[in-house]
Amino acid sequence: MNTAKQIATASCMFLLGCGQSVPQSVPNGGTGEDPGYIGSATCLSCHSGLAEPHALHGHANALSVIDGTAPLFPESAVIADVPNPPADFEWTDIAWVIGGYTKAANFVDRDGFLLTAEAEQSPVRYSLGHPPTGTPTGFDVTVSDEISGTEFGFDCFRCHTTGAASVESNGGLRQGNRPGVGGTWSESGVQCEACHGPGSLHIPNPPAGNVAVDGSARGCGACHARDIGIDAIEALAGFIAPYQQSAELLAGPHAGLSCTVCHDPHISVVNDRQAALRNQCITCHPDANMAQHDGKIFVQGDYVERMNCESCHMPFATRSTVSATDAVTGGLGGRIGDVRSHVFSIDVSPRGFDDLLDTDGTRINLDANGKTAVTLDFVCMRCHNGIGRAFELTIDSASQVAQKMHDF
Repeated sequence: MNTAKQIATASCMFLLGCGQSVPQSVPNGGTGEDPGYIGSATCLSCHSGLAEPHALHGHANALSVIDGTAPLFPESAVIADVPNPPADFEWTDIAWVIGGYTKAANFVDRDGFLLTAEAEQSPVRYSLGHPPTGTPTGFDVTVSDEISGTEFGFDCFRCHTTGAASVESNGGLRQGNRPGVGGTWSESGVQCEACHGPGSLHIPNPPAGNVAVDGSARGCGACHARDIGIDAIEALAGFIAPYQQSAELLAGPHAGLSCTVCHDPHISVVNDRQAALRNQCITCHPDANMAQHDGKIFVQGDYVERMNCESCHMPFATRSTVSATDAVTGGLGGRIGDVRSHVFSIDVSPRGFDDLLDTDGTRINLDANGKTAVTLDFVCMRCHNGIGRAFELTIDSASQVAQKMHDF
């Protein structure tokens, strides 16, 4: 069996946001005025109408406990399946699966260390496939440069769990007494109390119990922003780095909106898009037109997309785990990541993503007002690349069209 227990810090940032107290169970519900975690089952016993949509949400499936068999996801989930562990491993070697629900899955071994590959011959990350980038389903490679094991740290698991506490704050405890885990948590996955807070005081006196949620960009930014802070946007490998939706929102024209203006936080956009989106673009922009894209359908290989506002204003400018190769982009400078941007603004000048980066290429340059815009290599060039049905454009010709797009 491959016993490598290694992960590079950069690799952790590609995870889905990178676990139960010791022993592995929801802790006592608190005493007196000290609130405690009561568990999502308790919450949903009263709020039963949220049970089904919550179970289908990616938050609830951010971290799965493995008990000798494959993770069990809701049967009605559109994209969710991790049928096998990496080669040379059995399910009995795995303690947790990170993600595997709508996107890639990463694995934590029984000692609490994240699995990475030491060479390309030993892939350990499972991709659920991503048609826009041409990524197939199956294992791919996460290569580590580390020589010794790096733990499944608090900075990684805090946004995949409920009630997370670091070893520095919990008296040195590690989840399940596993040496590779950098702390503990109350419940695996982002469950009710991850956003609403400990619920013990809510049970005896619901009106007094503090279960309000800050649905603003800064509130959600506790997880949907990077370590550099919510007022900056990190770049990685020629894309916006993942898990920065809140920072992106603040850097765009919708900074004054809360995340919950558009999103119902209890319903999955992937599994029930119509119910999950409280407001569509046209709700606030009733006079906006689709320019020359009205009724157009983009087809490239097996991927089909009916053009809408999000096609251009929320392009795949972020890379979580995969991005398209030249075989998909046509080699003309187009970029396609696997997560849609929440910046919304488009830079219509003939500049590419590299022109937005700071000198060391790790951050997006923001203007004096903290704003930025997505470049045309993500917006126009992902379709107009000579590969699919859309006609070919250069960055210069795309700019000429884009500058008057909504005037047509």
